Amino acid sequence: MKKNIVALYGDLNQSGNTVLAGHAYLIGTFFSDIYSLNDGDEIYITDTRGKKITYVVYKKFKADKNDSSFYNRETDDLKEITLSTCATEDVDKRNIILAKEKK
Repeated sequence: MKKNIVALYGDLNQSGNTVLAGHAYLIGTFFSDIYSLNDGDEIYITDTRGKKITYVVYKKFKADKNDSSFYNRETDDLKEITLSTCATEDVDKRNIILAKEKK
């Protein structure tokens, strides 16, 4: 996680939710600008097969570092992602971003 993000749950760019986690404290890494994401912002993810999906942010919140209750959620067979990263102001919390596939 020092140089990349990891998939903790789900299958990338497939129906359902995929949880991606990474550090946000290293400038120039994947999650270094995650704090600037807001509802309506777009996230582009290209998987190893070259399939590119656009996701739209719809919710931001902080969660306890051990809380995974939002990993397995109903997505109505749509593709969703959850981004999880450290909360620099509180080591016991995680910044969470939820986004769904743009249709």
